[in-house]
Amino acid sequence: MDERELIKRCASAWEDQSLRLALADFLAAYRDGERAELIRLQLGPQPFSKQTQWKIKTLLKDNAQRWCGPMAPKQCTFVGGLLENLSLKSARDLETLLRWRDAPPIRRVALSCKRVPPRNLQALAESNVLAYVEELTLDYSAVDMPTGMAEELAALVAAPPLARLRSLVLQDAPMSADGAGAFAVVSMPPELESVTVRACGLDAAAVRAFVAGPWLSRVRRLDLTHNRIDDAGAAALAGASTLSGLSWLDLSQNPLANEGFAALAAGGLSGLATLRARCHAVGTDGVRGFMAGKGLPTLVDLRIGEGAFRLDAGVGKAVAEGALAAQLRTFSLTGGRVGDDGCAALFSTPALDGLVALVLERVELADKAVMALAASRAVVGLERLSLDGHFGDKAVASLVTCDGLRALKKVKIIGTTVSPSAQKTLSDRFGALLVAADEPVLEDEKKAESE
Repeated sequence: MDERELIKRCASAWEDQSLRLALADFLAAYRDGERAELIRLQLGPQPFSKQTQWKIKTLLKDNAQRWCGPMAPKQCTFVGGLLENLSLKSARDLETLLRWRDAPPIRRVALSCKRVPPRNLQALAESNVLAYVEELTLDYSAVDMPTGMAEELAALVAAPPLARLRSLVLQDAPMSADGAGAFAVVSMPPELESVTVRACGLDAAAVRAFVAGPWLSRVRRLDLTHNRIDDAGAAALAGASTLSGLSWLDLSQNPLANEGFAALAAGGLSGLATLRARCHAVGTDGVRGFMAGKGLPTLVDLRIGEGAFRLDAGVGKAVAEGALAAQLRTFSLTGGRVGDDGCAALFSTPALDGLVALVLERVELADKAVMALAASRAVVGLERLSLDGHFGDKAVASLVTCDGLRALKKVKIIGTTVSPSAQKTLSDRFGALLVAADEPVLEDEKKAESE
């Protein structure tokens, strides 16, 4: 077995490190000791030491021409010693890739579609360059999308070489109902489980056309952020039979309001475990209607807010007294005029005692709510906690002396009136568990911000 065959074996199971170590042994013995060293270094303990970082950087710089072929080194990202990520910024980049006869398997390809003519997309669809790709990003950051481009993108995604595709990201690709319909009717790769259609202008009509796609029944994760989905669009999502198996949905930064948000809990999305709906038009009445819903038996992670100034003091009671409250393990409320009384009401009943993660940020949080939290049983199982508000030393003291906060793994506490001495007390109590002000306590939030 030669080097190319060994690399293909690695690409057939990207997460299997034993295959990469076997490749490293082969390269060290017969062909390329430097590549073998790169594989072993990048598979080593993380975070990398400064010395390891320097060695990796040197190896990549010295061997860029051999390992990156005709592609610019800045376009290539090596993970575990293999070229896993490739970024294409122009039609010329794509043409260069198509001419690369001995291109190695690639795991993730990000293509900025601006100025890429349809014929190049067709050529890509007909090539074997994408044979091992699991994640494909098509970013059409253009003001005007040529007529029919959505159909071209749909044809590309459905091309036979993309049979291994697991994640698809469409961004800034204006999509009408006809374009969404083009995606609905194509035969998508069988392993596709994550779909992002971000900032593509999806409205209610486009949503109705999109969710008609039978392949969506295999999708488990759907990101529809920054579109034009209103109450009618939300109702279309909730009523789509193709989405009953969906476990993760993000509708943040859409204009849906109370009626649409409440409709999401009506029953169509029965498999949903995580919902992010940080929509500024959703108010307390919408939250109350949603929390009273009985159609989300598996929901455990709810994240709302983000500039939702229609959320007032009543939202705390609406959440705490809702039928869904006892299911929640993660609850995030970021942004809104909830106030201290509203936040304190969250802990007025034992409904949220099962929480594992709690985020209350930019909601006018003060001493009363923090002290109510510290006195409640909701703290017993908390592993991740983020509090940001107008509280001071009294609130800090209640947290520091709280016996229930024993399961914490990460905590962020930012009070605008906390004194230096109280801040030191916090550091003494929580130590390495404290995170910086700009770091989210929920790990997946950090990933989302970088996308």
